[in-house]
Amino acid sequence: MKNQTKKDMALLTILILGLIGSLSFLVVTILDSENITINDYSFTKAICTDENYCEDNLVVCKNNALVSITPIGGASAKFPKDWEDPRSEEQINKLCS
Repeated sequence: MKNQTKKDMALLTILILGLIGSLSFLVVTILDSENITINDYSFTKAICTDENYCEDNLVVCKNNALVSITPIGGASAKFPKDWEDPRSEEQINKLCS
């Protein structure tokens, strides 16, 4: 019985130390993640011509500067001549900021 108790205590000690180590790692990771600033991001945006042909593009930004604009194949539309883009001028022209 004494040997079993020693084994149980050793196992319990290992489990507690493992739990303390895991919790410490999580706390440090969570505290450190508050200092992370997301500088790289991307989004899709419809870019239209004067002839009302619009095509979706993938816009990639880094540190609020434009990295690339890539057309998304198959994501386009041709609107009638009297069509007006419902977005504001700011929304139409805004890329990375």
